[in-house]
Amino acid sequence: MDLATLWYLTLGTLLVAAAMTLWERAAQAQRSRELGIWTAAYGVFALGCVLALNRGLLPGVAGPALTNIVMVLGYTLVLQGALALDGKALRPALVAGLLAAIGAAWFVAGTGLGSVFWNYVSALPIAIICALTALALFRSRTANGLRSRPIAIAVFACHSIFYSARTFVAPVVTSLYGDGVPPIVAKMTMYEAVLFTVAMPMCLLALVREDDRLRLLAAARTDFLTGLHNRQGFFELGSERLKRADVFPRSARLRPRSLQGHQRHIRA
Repeated sequence: MDLATLWYLTLGTLLVAAAMTLWERAAQAQRSRELGIWTAAYGVFALGCVLALNRGLLPGVAGPALTNIVMVLGYTLVLQGALALDGKALRPALVAGLLAAIGAAWFVAGTGLGSVFWNYVSALPIAIICALTALALFRSRTANGLRSRPIAIAVFACHSIFYSARTFVAPVVTSLYGDGVPPIVAKMTMYEAVLFTVAMPMCLLALVREDDRLRLLAAARTDFLTGLHNRQGFFELGSERLKRADVFPRSARLRPRSLQGHQRHIRA
């Protein structure tokens, strides 16, 4: 499969991810901000794919530089959405400064080092931002305890490791084995990009849906006026709490059936 086909495949995957996330946003009022940010991120990624496919139409390093800047902006939006889960945010000035620094580095390098920047250096900001996203999910209070959190962290961590290898390992391998390495790395990058653009939206949607399910479950177990556990919460959580507290010996611990029996006795 040629590189152009992989770019088009990645573009289509991102558009589907944007549509799915936007649809989910209509049903998730509590997380509409985060889902809206991630939808915008997928749109920015799709724009970056279009620019990458047509980067040769712009003079000098303008095409690759603009593509890299747009892609980095997309990753910062993904990080922003992860931080927004806990009500945090990136400073706009920080993001603008990062993008300006990347653009300046591209134009200082010029056409002489354009291929070096495209193949190796451009991957470094992406690796750093993905590592920060994995860290944000690891430290997130909202995502703490969610089953989908380790998978989401692994997705961003692996993406960060791959792009770090592009920056630090690929140049060494190229110097050892010649100019045939960069085309292979480019294809590996696109294959990995297709997998990432499938796994990333799925993990982020899973986080939001699981958080919403736990919130609804907590509401069903809680009295609206007092904030205390209602009867359903008592009989669902009572046995678990007694086991944790180790109040009774193992032989005397209440089983779920015993709790149901007590419930029928109370009703009688």
